[in-house]
Amino acid sequence: MTHWTAEALQATARRHGVFLMAMAVLVGSALSSLGYMVWRLHEDAFRQARLQLEAHARNFEEQITQSLQVIALTAVNLDAAVADRDDSSELNRRLTYAVNPLPYIRSLSVVDGRGTVLASSSPRNIGQRVPLETFYPQVQGSPEVLRVGPAWSGRDLSGAFGPQGVALAAQSDFSFIPVLRAIPSDTEPLWLLATLNSDYFINSSLQMLHAKHKHVDWFRYDGVLLLTNDAHRLLNTRDPALRLEERVLKSEQGTIERSLHAGSGQEVMSAYRTSSRFPLVVSVHAEREDIVRLWASDAGRITAVVLPTLLCLVVTGVVIHRRRLALHQQQQLAATVFESSPDAIVVTDAQAHIISVNAASLAVTGYHRDELLGRNPRIFGSGLQSANFYRALWHCVTTTGHWHGKLTNRRKDGTLYPSALSISAVRNTLERTTHYVAVFSDITERKASEARIAYLAQHDPLTGLPNRTLLQDRLDQALAHAVRHGSRIAVLFLDLDRFKTINDSLGHMTGDRLLQGVALRLSECTRETDTISRQGGDEFLIVLTDVDGPDDAARVAEKILDRLGPPFDVDGQLLATSFSIGIALFPDDGKCAESLMKNADTAMYHAKESGRNTYRFFDEVMNINALGRLQLE
Repeated sequence: MTHWTAEALQATARRHGVFLMAMAVLVGSALSSLGYMVWRLHEDAFRQARLQLEAHARNFEEQITQSLQVIALTAVNLDAAVADRDDSSELNRRLTYAVNPLPYIRSLSVVDGRGTVLASSSPRNIGQRVPLETFYPQVQGSPEVLRVGPAWSGRDLSGAFGPQGVALAAQSDFSFIPVLRAIPSDTEPLWLLATLNSDYFINSSLQMLHAKHKHVDWFRYDGVLLLTNDAHRLLNTRDPALRLEERVLKSEQGTIERSLHAGSGQEVMSAYRTSSRFPLVVSVHAEREDIVRLWASDAGRITAVVLPTLLCLVVTGVVIHRRRLALHQQQQLAATVFESSPDAIVVTDAQAHIISVNAASLAVTGYHRDELLGRNPRIFGSGLQSANFYRALWHCVTTTGHWHGKLTNRRKDGTLYPSALSISAVRNTLERTTHYVAVFSDITERKASEARIAYLAQHDPLTGLPNRTLLQDRLDQALAHAVRHGSRIAVLFLDLDRFKTINDSLGHMTGDRLLQGVALRLSECTRETDTISRQGGDEFLIVLTDVDGPDDAARVAEKILDRLGPPFDVDGQLLATSFSIGIALFPDDGKCAESLMKNADTAMYHAKESGRNTYRFFDEVMNINALGRLQLE
């Protein structure tokens, strides 16, 4: 027996070792394949980015080369018009006609050898002086070479120079690029000056790139930055990182990785291409982080597929090995939860005989465990629920498998308690009920808390009077009743005079005691059908129902002023106070609760302005009549 057990354990250990080795080989092979795929994705991501950048550089270079070729042909075609310069209007017309179909050119101008504009498609440019020495290559070279100047600020030549004729510093979002091409002439040297529209090329690049982390730069051969759609680059500066001169001499196009802004740490991949005819270079940049992010996204998707598969294989092997142990631990855990649950739990068999109870159920019902086992849960019944109630309860359990509600139960000592009860039917694989589980708790304290919360939601905690919410509800009901029966309502808005002085001098506790005394006296001045509400602070509002007219409201106001006249004894201090009262009547002063309260508030301020300790109607005629009656009395 012992020998057989040792062999069995050894065989199990061997099988376990083989299983673990196979799992290790499988996982290692999968991880190696995953690593190779991730490496290939990295290489493909950078190769694809390089191809895209080179294609963009080629497109942008061809675009600007074709644009400059049009300018060169325009200069050649102007020789006849320039020869007859006596008719300047005809030359201006020719220039205007030439520039109209070209959206990338803002103006065309004819410049003499000193740089003075002789004619232009834009009349404002005529007479401007252009510094020819700033163009590249130098003006003294071959006349057939197109020369490019630095970017100038403004929209055209007329706005590019300051008062002393100095070119203004260019901005990437408000600039143009001047381009010179010699015009064939037998007399003096003449030049065609075209101003390239920076916005045209920038907008075109933004539409083609469709990415905020890709940028395009346009350079001269000498490395001067002419145009860019990157807001962080400065025009008319040399780019030391690119070193255009060396690269242009070696190759027509290429791709490099570098830091775009010195000291910023922003690594980019750049593809550049030189113009085949003109001294320009186009460079397209993509942030390395963008390329890495795309690679990481693809690698993450593959990893998200491979790693869960490996994890499932490992987990499956572990689960098979530990299933019985986990099941036993789960049973122990369920028993611990059942016994330590704060809710009372009673389990019965299919015939409704109690087979198990937890400690909480014994504490709630007052029974001992032996007194409940084998009994029917009917021993908890209070007799307050009818037979129909229980028939409906069990019908719900048998049809839906669950019931939840509230009822009153009885403890062993005969005391009653409200209970929240939940009954669930436990069914086997054949859908037959095998057990019932009842979970219940004593909700006496909760019901008391709910009642207290409901009371505080509608009453002022200091005075116990209805608050704004309850007042609004009662006023709405009173208005509905008045509309149905054609009766009248009076709304009295009361404000305690000089209450702030009492609060500031004697303290808020004394003020609170005074407000409680005021609330008590106010309740002695109204009927049970009327509503007294504390609006907040020292403001009160009274709704009088079924009043005959202003006289009834005035009598109540006078009664309040009379009753509030005697001083209040607050902790041995005699405090004299008074009210200012505003009165609004339904339907005379308002048809809804909001307008009645607003008008009563307005009347209350009239009472304060009249010297306090008095009342005023919202209607001035009612005020006069009430004051007359008061004087007569």
